[in-house]
Amino acid sequence: MGRKSRLKKLKKSDNSSDISTVAYNSPKVSGIEKKLKKYRRITRVINALVISLVVVLSFSIGFGGWAYYFEAPIEAKVGRADIKTEEVERRLLALKNQYRQYGIDPEDPQHATLFANARVQILDRLIEDQLIFQYGIDNNLKVTAEDLNKRVDEELENFKKPFTDETELENFLKDNNLTIEGIKETLSKELEVSMTVEKVLEEKLKDIKVTNEEVHVYFNEVHEIHAEHLLALVEEGEGKTPVEAVQQLAERVLTELKEKAQEANFNFASFAKDKMNEHEGRLRYEDLGFFGKGRMVIEFQDAVFGMKDGEISQELVKTQFGFHIIHRISHNTRKVTFDQPEEREVYRILFSLPAEVTPQEEEAVKKKALEVLGRIRRGVKFEDMAKEHSQDEASKGEGGLIGYVRKGVRGQVFDDFVFNAKVGEVVKEPLKTADGLEILKVSSIKPFKEANLNDTNTFQRVEEELITNRRNDARKTFLEELAQKYRVRRGNLWNDFRRIILGDN
Repeated sequence: MGRKSRLKKLKKSDNSSDISTVAYNSPKVSGIEKKLKKYRRITRVINALVISLVVVLSFSIGFGGWAYYFEAPIEAKVGRADIKTEEVERRLLALKNQYRQYGIDPEDPQHATLFANARVQILDRLIEDQLIFQYGIDNNLKVTAEDLNKRVDEELENFKKPFTDETELENFLKDNNLTIEGIKETLSKELEVSMTVEKVLEEKLKDIKVTNEEVHVYFNEVHEIHAEHLLALVEEGEGKTPVEAVQQLAERVLTELKEKAQEANFNFASFAKDKMNEHEGRLRYEDLGFFGKGRMVIEFQDAVFGMKDGEISQELVKTQFGFHIIHRISHNTRKVTFDQPEEREVYRILFSLPAEVTPQEEEAVKKKALEVLGRIRRGVKFEDMAKEHSQDEASKGEGGLIGYVRKGVRGQVFDDFVFNAKVGEVVKEPLKTADGLEILKVSSIKPFKEANLNDTNTFQRVEEELITNRRNDARKTFLEELAQKYRVRRGNLWNDFRRIILGDN
């Protein structure tokens, strides 16, 4: 609320329409006028302090610098440095351009949340890098000028490589209002920060190691749990069932469940569904599938991870959603994440379909696909047909080879053929998938391989993952410490100043 707004509010507290027409001795008006006079004295003192502050800063940083600070689009202040909006927007634009290369329009409203979240992540990363950079400067860990210049020259050469000659490079620079000097300056600033960050983190995290015993514990610890639950819903608002009544219902159901669980062939899901139907709208049953830590609210997580497979919670578990009765079904250890699932090497010939394809158009494409498939069956090499007819630009040059694929990546129609076919088998007719019409051939199979720590490669993968997790945890703690040492302020500080001190809205 601004100063003027507050004055108006004080004036409106009197029922009189014109305060000046009422005698000062009126008790109702007297109190208001005293408040107004006191408020005016306070605001005159504040204004005088503000003017003094402006004059002092103007002489210390220059009027141009003062004006720039007031109007500069600043996203955050980190210790001694500012993170400007233009830096965040430039990185966001680069990300959007990457998406454009894959045919995704970043300006499409359906992607608004994606890029809004990306912008937040970019700012967070810039803040983190600046915290570590300032620590590096203060602790003599800044990248050396020699190393920085060498890296800048390397990156500049990488930038020039795609251009066939100097003329093409000069035209690109001109069209995009760029200069080599400007690019070099930008590279130097960004690499100075990133290389210092790398140097600091390498120094801080270099001693993190794990023992063989820790690797074995990590490999065999519970990673995911499969559970189901019956929830007595707590809903807020007028007309809703009181919390005490919901809890009493849940307790009655739990008591009945404990008795039923002693019976042969007891099934939690069947019992829970019956109760849900009996108390429609008040109870909810869900099979939650497999989930790891961090996926559920903490009270639910602590309870289910403290149970054994097959166990039903003997007490109600209260969360923000209500009262839960939990049945832990099974679990996976971290080992399953290192198992190597079956993979199959696949070749394909793709016939694209328009986004709004008509039956006539689809029939025409299918006719062409059938002709190609017929030629393959008559002995023409699959690879030759792919090079000639496939519309998958990424694989046609390799004779249609898309490499090894795992189940669940390319859709059910694809999986139904590929993971039931024999080596060398080709589809009997073109398959309609999300990509279009496809002719597929399976060329080889890598069978499922269970992870085992006796295998050197598996042990190294597990060890590397555990070390990475430990390093990430240490990095997070380090950043929390730095945020305390170097103050972080988000937003334009001048806008905050005007809002708090001057009362601007």
